[in-house]
Amino acid sequence: MLQPVGIIKPADCNGCALLYEGESSYNYIQVATRPGNGGDDIYLILNEGKAIHSVYRTAFARSGDPRDLLTNGPWDYFNVAPYFYPNRDPESITSLALIGSAAGTVPKQFLTLYGADSRIDSVEIDPQIVDIGRRFFAMEDQDPRFPNYRTHVQDGRVFIELTDQKYDVIGMDAYRQPYIPFHLTTRQFFETVRAHLTPDGVAVVNAGKPGTDYRLVEVLASTMKAVFPQVFLIDVPSYGNTIIVGVNRPVGDGVANFVANYQRIQDPTLRHIMATALASDERKLPVREWTGEGPVFTDDWAPVEWVIDQIIIEQVEQVQ
Repeated sequence: MLQPVGIIKPADCNGCALLYEGESSYNYIQVATRPGNGGDDIYLILNEGKAIHSVYRTAFARSGDPRDLLTNGPWDYFNVAPYFYPNRDPESITSLALIGSAAGTVPKQFLTLYGADSRIDSVEIDPQIVDIGRRFFAMEDQDPRFPNYRTHVQDGRVFIELTDQKYDVIGMDAYRQPYIPFHLTTRQFFETVRAHLTPDGVAVVNAGKPGTDYRLVEVLASTMKAVFPQVFLIDVPSYGNTIIVGVNRPVGDGVANFVANYQRIQDPTLRHIMATALASDERKLPVREWTGEGPVFTDDWAPVEWVIDQIIIEQVEQVQ
């Protein structure tokens, strides 16, 4: 395929046009766009192009409707993780820390759903991705309308260990696809995370799941279960991901709580996300509590790369 001089490769998504291409100290970076409903959809694609790391739907700039920010991907589900607690109201959710914030998809949704005064600390190790978020993804961390939204260019574990803040949601979405940094998968890391949660806070991890291969999900859920009293799983319908949620205190039947909150909450965007979480089909299981057992990763033993390598090898063998 012919391509313009200076372009390393075409946009790594079907039907997309390349808006930006560059290299940072950490990543090969693409920003790509394709037509969506009511506007263009903009994607952040890194390195080998096997995953999308941020999405922005420009239709939101015209409509202001939070539903226009929904992606049907893992980012949406960080926003509903607190509803495993009984009788949880949106007004009680006011703060988020996100490790691996990329171009700001989750913080943008969170501000729209939970209010412009929400306290958000986004942590992204690559400063060039932060600049791209501000340029292409309408990232609002420097906008005076959102006075409590800050982006920190830092390693995520260092940030959590040094901060004196507590959060309703601490999310982890740090990938150098397909790998997760091992130091963000250990019992000691999750102990630090739990220490920085509010009493009704949740820890949320985005884990890759090709098809029905839950090995990475299960080892991360088992490690989190060694720290948190209960752990819940939300399969993402349109992507190969599962969202793992650890709660800071026992919640009883968390799935029943989630259903009851869904039935009671009036916000249409939250209801839509929760309904898709609860649904099941050939691509996903419904929301459920993790009750299995598995190895627990520690700072001295966290072979997450080995687990992911085994998944990749078996996927390759299946298509040969």
